[in-house]
Amino acid sequence: MNITAPVSDIMTKNLIVATPNMTLDKVKEIFDTHNFHHIPVVEEGRLRGILSKVDLYRVSHCLDLFHSKKNEEYNDQLFKSLLAEEVMSASTTVLSPNDTISYAAKLFNTNQFHSLPVVADEKLVGMVTTYDLIRYAYETQPIIVA
Repeated sequence: MNITAPVSDIMTKNLIVATPNMTLDKVKEIFDTHNFHHIPVVEEGRLRGILSKVDLYRVSHCLDLFHSKKNEEYNDQLFKSLLAEEVMSASTTVLSPNDTISYAAKLFNTNQFHSLPVVADEKLVGMVTTYDLIRYAYETQPIIVA
């Protein structure tokens, strides 16, 4: 395993993104359809923030506190009107495509992040997750047969 390799070697490049004005019900559809936990929020190619499944669950949990038929209808309407930019984390730590895998691992460990956007020339070009690091670490190791 080469921990000095650039994160561009392991990052996901074909990203599904949200826009700042996308409603939370649409973001939920993305999470329900795909097996990932973070969606970058992008406007004109520029990273504006990141929205996690946990962010979405927090909003859902708050709305679920008021159970009645009338409140459920109201909660559904809120979910259809709240925007990604209102819930996302706007200040995000980012990587450059040339940052090393070792540097990414240190950021994950120090900050307890689970994903980091990769930005070049102010444009989002990829994402690296802890899963990417684990996969890289174990796929590059030789298989030892005893």
